[in-house]
Amino acid sequence: MISIGFLPLLFLFFVIAFLRLTSKRHKNLPPGPQPWPILGNLLQLGNNPHVTSTHLARIYGPLISFWLGAKLLIVASSPSAAADVLKTQDRLLSARDIPHTYRIKDYISFSLGFASQCNERWKALRTICKNELFTTRMLDVQTHLREKKVSEVIGFIFSKEGEEVKIGEMAFAAVFNTIGNVIFSRDVLQLGDDSKNVASGLKHEFSRILQLGLAPNLAYFYPVLSSLDIQGQNQEATVFNKMIFDIWDEFIQERRAADYDDGDVKSDFLDVLLCAGYEDLQIKALISDMFIAGTDTTTTLIEWTMSELARNPKAMRRIHDELQMVVGAENVVKESHLNHLIYLHACIKESLRLHPPVRFYSHGKPSTHAMS
Repeated sequence: MISIGFLPLLFLFFVIAFLRLTSKRHKNLPPGPQPWPILGNLLQLGNNPHVTSTHLARIYGPLISFWLGAKLLIVASSPSAAADVLKTQDRLLSARDIPHTYRIKDYISFSLGFASQCNERWKALRTICKNELFTTRMLDVQTHLREKKVSEVIGFIFSKEGEEVKIGEMAFAAVFNTIGNVIFSRDVLQLGDDSKNVASGLKHEFSRILQLGLAPNLAYFYPVLSSLDIQGQNQEATVFNKMIFDIWDEFIQERRAADYDDGDVKSDFLDVLLCAGYEDLQIKALISDMFIAGTDTTTTLIEWTMSELARNPKAMRRIHDELQMVVGAENVVKESHLNHLIYLHACIKESLRLHPPVRFYSHGKPSTHAMS
């Protein structure tokens, strides 16, 4: 609750933010809709800013300027403009705007995803992640692991025949455990029973810190307010981050106590990081980056795709028929089948178009359930 005596101070900050906004307008900015005082273009963007920006691109062209409060946002809405930003000028435009919620000292100082500059430490982390996680060879090596985790979730859903199944929770657990096995060689969450989690409460803590990162924050729209943390999101995220770091610390210390030699086979990503000599804080921040990057976006995509298919029985039937034709008597979908599931690919792309997992600012999630 904000006290009445605090309102004049808050209004003063808004006025200052607006003055800074108007003073920063330059003639060489891309065109865009006229912003409102204080609010900028927030009201014009509405609840579906990706759709609004598509319509506005027909008026203003492939590069559009928006003001989110006092924050300037430039949107590249055509393939050629996106290529210029992401490829041609990537070194100049690759810096990230760190969300105020995630500006946590022990995390942000060591984060790969939210690094403020591309220094030698960042390059070394990027290289080790690329070589040990994202090369074609490593992705092929991990194929059986991904298939195993998906099979476990499908088996669990079948075991709940006639009961309500929360698709989002199942997808979250599958992705979380897949990443957990790549990093720790172990499941981190237990399907269907939070009391049996290897790391008790981790699911809630991680879900909450992801929600905080996606929730609207006045400090994002009005950076002049960032030091106040009016909504308390940074403080809450700091508490949950410490809980998560404590869990990672247990895993790390358990592995350090194993006292393996440098010549031992590196079985997972944690082994690689320990053998490379990284400190615990760096390892914990990097592990959090991996989970943050991989869980919410994938889970959101699966939820929205299932939600849209539930609303469109014809599309659901067509996917079913395609699976029957491609998978056949095997009755188990493998990654080798994916290239042949053309209509499934089209449905996923359509879901991404309609419901981008990451938007300009916070987005809602569907409440998706399936009856098996």
